[in-house]
Amino acid sequence: MEKAFELYPILRAYSNKHNSAYIKIDEFLRFLVKYAARMAPQHPEWKPWTQETNVRFWNEMKGYTNDGRCVLLTDTTEGRIFLPYFYVEKLKEIYQDLEKTAGSPFPSEESLGFTFPEDQVEELNLETDLIPYFEKQTGSFLPIIKLRFPDDWGSALLLPLLIPRRILEAAIFKIRYYLMERNNRDYITHKMYPHMQGRETFVRDTMDTIISHPLDCVSSLESSGESTFLFWACFCFQIKSDIGKKNERLSGDIAAVQAAFVIEICNNLFKSHILQERERDNAFRTLEANMDKAPYYYTTDSIIKFTNSTGAALLGQYSNKDLENYIREKTAEKENDEVPAWIMITTRNGEKWFIKKGNLLHLVTRLLSDARPSMLKETSSRWKQLIQSFKSEPAMENDAEFDKLLFSSIGIVSPALKVFLDDPRLFLVYTEIERAQGKITPPASRIFHNGKLIPMNLLFGLRRKEILASVKLSMPFWYSMPIISPILAFFAGFTRKKGVPRQVSPKQVNQKQVSPKQVNPKQVNINSKEAVSPKRSYAQELVNSARAVAANLVPQGRTLDEYIREVESRWSKLLDKQAQKNLVEDINSLVRDNLRKTLKLRKHSKLSGEDLKNLAEGIVKGTPILETLKASHHLCLYMQLYMLKLLLTIRL
Repeated sequence: MEKAFELYPILRAYSNKHNSAYIKIDEFLRFLVKYAARMAPQHPEWKPWTQETNVRFWNEMKGYTNDGRCVLLTDTTEGRIFLPYFYVEKLKEIYQDLEKTAGSPFPSEESLGFTFPEDQVEELNLETDLIPYFEKQTGSFLPIIKLRFPDDWGSALLLPLLIPRRILEAAIFKIRYYLMERNNRDYITHKMYPHMQGRETFVRDTMDTIISHPLDCVSSLESSGESTFLFWACFCFQIKSDIGKKNERLSGDIAAVQAAFVIEICNNLFKSHILQERERDNAFRTLEANMDKAPYYYTTDSIIKFTNSTGAALLGQYSNKDLENYIREKTAEKENDEVPAWIMITTRNGEKWFIKKGNLLHLVTRLLSDARPSMLKETSSRWKQLIQSFKSEPAMENDAEFDKLLFSSIGIVSPALKVFLDDPRLFLVYTEIERAQGKITPPASRIFHNGKLIPMNLLFGLRRKEILASVKLSMPFWYSMPIISPILAFFAGFTRKKGVPRQVSPKQVNQKQVSPKQVNPKQVNINSKEAVSPKRSYAQELVNSARAVAANLVPQGRTLDEYIREVESRWSKLLDKQAQKNLVEDINSLVRDNLRKTLKLRKHSKLSGEDLKNLAEGIVKGTPILETLKASHHLCLYMQLYMLKLLLTIRL
């Protein structure tokens, strides 16, 4: 036998027998001693209660008073116990049969003869306290509520469990009773018509529903459409106005006015709820629209700061709890193994991102496109540093290794893209889109093939050979020449051992190629002894032949220098001005060296335009990096013009 529930049923039975919620402690103790003595022979657990009854009684009472089942009163010398349950049960019985009490006002202390301890009833003002109580925002929530109606319309005893549904049902039954008495229905119907012009049919139909199906009116009130709200607002005003003018008020009249007050409050409450729900729904629709805007993925803090088109914060149109529930619902796993409507991704630093499933693939393809220039720059910079150090890596020669290099660089260039590509749900979303009936994955969004990501070089649209060629072209040519670069690499390594800086100065390399002496490349004198050492007559012939070739090669109206600058701009298109300047100087140095060698080998021979063209083409073909230039024909023409310029400046 559970000791905690042993005494309380006896208290309730004693209270029912005496038809009172109040028990005198002394009288009950005398009864308890006799009851225990009578029960002990057949129930041994009662034997201890025949001795030290008072001590055991007070020990049991501590638990009952703590949980509110009993209240100890000290308003008399001997003391009393108040059992709230007694009146709770009575009120449950009264509200059980609403039709039976429809013609009477709501039950009150006066009508029932109930008396309560002051701290055992929660008193509410209908006009100011009932709606907050509905919202569960105020009140101590004692077992019994005393609801006061405005003016002199009395009060009602209620139970929290009756609010708001049951008291609204009770109010509808009281209104129904009033309408069925003394032809009140027709009278009120005609009084309603002026207030609801154009809705007379709705008025008649609602009156019929009140009489025949009163509980249906409760459901219509809860949905609170525009016509329903207007009907009950006018109806309640009419009831209160008509009955308020009477000098003699019957019991049914008072009941009808009390019911009108209750319906009016509930009507306003439900209308407010409907408007709040609409506002909340609109706010969530705006939230969804914001989720469709760049950057498409958001943290909780970002979502909290969402606003509508007027700049008003969405948080406030829905509560924090509403937002939490909404996000939880959107990210909940589905039974059919589909990806949730929203995908929550947790980054390595613990940050949570939310993105709509429908936006994930579009975002990834967009990030791939946006990352391409940075990936190109990152790879080019890496390879340039390696080449300057006379080194290489497998990614320069092998496409598979190149893909690995690109994939490892994603986290540096675009951390967000790396997070999305690493998430396995990206493939699930991709397959869902492919399976969608009548929906074809756009070409730009096709990032998987046979269940695997397409190679990185295709996703980014990068070609290994083109990047490598572009990097080499942006650097001095000796880094790319198969004969010179190993020698420079050897000496670079040798000098590093001696403590010399690793990088070889382009000017130093130029000087080594031009002459053992210190020569300024911009002021090379092709007529110097170290260069060609021609006789004066031969020099004159070279100048004359150069003038003849220039006359055919340079367009009329242009000078040689002007035409050189124009042709130079056609093949030298590097964005970096210094790199462009270095490239032009390297080409000029290469042309000077080759022209010098040619003049030494062909002493006393004239140079025709065809000779210059063949020499220029030979230089290009002999330098692999120059062959990769798309504008190599412009480069050949530039070399011919530059050679003419050198020949025309020979000192006679």
